[in-house]
Amino acid sequence: MDQTESTRRRLLTRAMTAGMGAALAACGGGGGGAGGWAVPPLPGPGDGGAGGDGGGGTGGRFSSEQRSEATWRIAEKYEQLLGARTARPFEALRDWVLLQPEYDAVDIDTDSLWARFTDGRYFLFTDDWKTGAPTAPMAPREGDLAARQQRAAPLAAGDMQVPGSDKALLLKLKEDIFSPEGDAAIAKAKAALEKRGWTVPAQHVLTLEALKNAGEVGLLYLNGHAAVYGPKEGPDAYRDFAMLTENNSSDDADELYAQDLDDRSIILHRDRSRWNEYLHGQRRPNYAITSIFIRKYLKLAPNSLVVLMACSAGLAEAAVFRASLSNVGASEIIAWQGSATAAGYRTVDALFDRMTGVNANDPRTPPNRAFDFEDVWRYLGSRGLLENPPTGEPGSRPAPIKRFGQGGFDLTNPLITMLEVDWKDKLVVHGGFGAEPGTVSVGGTVLPVTRWSEAEIELTLPTGPNDPPGSHGDVIVTTRKRSSNVRPLTSWRGEIVYLAEELAQEHGQGRLTRELRLELHLRGDGHATRTEVDGAPKPNTWNLIAASDSRARHVSGGSIRYGVLGGNTTTSQQGRGELRIVGPAEAAGGPGLMVVIGRVDAVTRQLQILPLVSVGDYYDVFLDGQHSNVGRILMEVQGLGFWDPKGSAHSHLPLMFGTTLPMGTNGAIAAYERTIVTDTSLEGRPVMQQTVRTAGLSATPALRGDVGL
Repeated sequence: MDQTESTRRRLLTRAMTAGMGAALAACGGGGGGAGGWAVPPLPGPGDGGAGGDGGGGTGGRFSSEQRSEATWRIAEKYEQLLGARTARPFEALRDWVLLQPEYDAVDIDTDSLWARFTDGRYFLFTDDWKTGAPTAPMAPREGDLAARQQRAAPLAAGDMQVPGSDKALLLKLKEDIFSPEGDAAIAKAKAALEKRGWTVPAQHVLTLEALKNAGEVGLLYLNGHAAVYGPKEGPDAYRDFAMLTENNSSDDADELYAQDLDDRSIILHRDRSRWNEYLHGQRRPNYAITSIFIRKYLKLAPNSLVVLMACSAGLAEAAVFRASLSNVGASEIIAWQGSATAAGYRTVDALFDRMTGVNANDPRTPPNRAFDFEDVWRYLGSRGLLENPPTGEPGSRPAPIKRFGQGGFDLTNPLITMLEVDWKDKLVVHGGFGAEPGTVSVGGTVLPVTRWSEAEIELTLPTGPNDPPGSHGDVIVTTRKRSSNVRPLTSWRGEIVYLAEELAQEHGQGRLTRELRLELHLRGDGHATRTEVDGAPKPNTWNLIAASDSRARHVSGGSIRYGVLGGNTTTSQQGRGELRIVGPAEAAGGPGLMVVIGRVDAVTRQLQILPLVSVGDYYDVFLDGQHSNVGRILMEVQGLGFWDPKGSAHSHLPLMFGTTLPMGTNGAIAAYERTIVTDTSLEGRPVMQQTVRTAGLSATPALRGDVGL
């Protein structure tokens, strides 16, 4: 047996052994979940086949032209096998490559083949991108009960982080197979991110230079061809993952990137979808980046997100690539487990739209606000957008979309869920903001922040009769150069009068009156909110506490005269004064105090108000001409609108009773008056009655329908 035949048999035996293992690692299989992070230390330059004589090769160097021709022959052979309708074209291709003198190792995975040159450099050939999947938004699946029943938990103090860099790098291959849907997906993501303050470079072509020169990145999206490569077993076992770039090899480029080629930062790559391009003058292969390239050149900011829309990126065999992303800063990685298809663009569109809250993709009325990553991930699952269904092409399979990481990425932007205005004009902004303090503007005026946490921000609102700048208007939180969704703070102003009357009975004349006049100023969140993406709008649960420029005064008067046993008895009263408005915690502080609590139900469009005058506020009473200081201003208004013995459990401060005022679509309260009898005599005559009336309350700014909920 001559030496050539011996070598061929040795290589064929090695390939058959490796091929048996390949069947167990088909594209679409493999492990997801957290286990994908448990990988061995990354090999350094020169390990396991890198460099001149690595990989068990025979040594020697090939010229750029020789490598190009050797890889071109593989691409040509694959076309011949397809033209001959070969049953298993990749297996036949592997057997053929084993006989080529330039290579000392070769193996296949699903829809891909890799070969190692005898000098240790690698070549990858793929045919894995599938087309033809529908791209219309998917309707919610009624059968997905688990996802539908799992409500998004309210945001709480804890891990609510915004990426440390405001730069988003969105890159894809130029070829037609990724257009127009791939271009449209990047255009929509760019528009959404820029609207929320992200910096998105105009260059979207996946090149080595774009990655090397990116600087620190907070969000990375890569869309292109990719596959796993490298020996599965033996002394030179090494499994890595590579993504194709637009960089073509050439004599000059090979010289420029010689070190990257030698240490496997980049490898040579051809993809069959580019066959026409190769036929029209570009016969050279392209470069593909590997995990070593990521580790050498990429820098990801703390709390960053990476989206890998590429075949096999979510497989267990690609864990070393994902680990490299983690090592350079990635907190969360989204990756396709099998053959990515055009259907995946629906997922990309929904992901960026719902996280930024721009409401451009499958828009809702009223629009969605921004949501955090956990909420959006549940939403994608409930819509069937994490399944990436097969295309219908022969051999196409589902490619589940998985997430990898240990947390840390939560928000593309700070987000506001609700506003609360407490006593002493304190504004509390609820939502998710990240740990690094930023700024808050109200009506375009930046106000000093007194407390910043990941879930709550506090500040004091300027307050006065002329509504100084910053007293109401659109609230926007900005942190790490990114802006939140807009949440308007509405101001209601107007007078409300409460009148309590004691009526004369039989044989009597006149009446006694106790009147409470409120020059009321309430501020609060007049819009509904959602607790889950695309969910039904719900009332805001935070109460409204009267602003510090609200005023209250009482006026008492009148008399009732009775003729009894030939004599006359007259009860009269008179009194007036100011009441000091305080917060709920100060209500028991003594006489002359008053609390006003309100609540907006934006779903049913009503404003509920409860005025409480503290016990011990007296007015003057005269009985038979003698002064007696026994009267008390205590307005019981439960009959003037609503009575809720449970105290409205959905409210943070339960309102057991109060006045319900219908609210217009713009938030304003129209003129309103209502009188009810609160007590009657044994004969059924009215003894006591109460009245509430208002000429109306203005709402500034007016409520509107374009606010994200």
